[in-house]
Amino acid sequence: MVFISCTDKKKEEAESREVLEKVEAVESELDELSEEIEAKSDELEKSLEDLDDI
Repeated sequence: MVFISCTDKKKEEAESREVLEKVEAVESELDELSEEIEAKSDELEKSLEDLDDI
């Protein structure tokens, strides 16, 4: 019984680590996309200001 419990716990820990790595990868991708969106937004804002000056 103890052996099975140990194995299950190790399996659960491995699965938890795998899920955590996936979550961290998604968070990283979201950060990159957020920065990209902010840069595009700044670019668009600048273009609109240039149009207002015309």
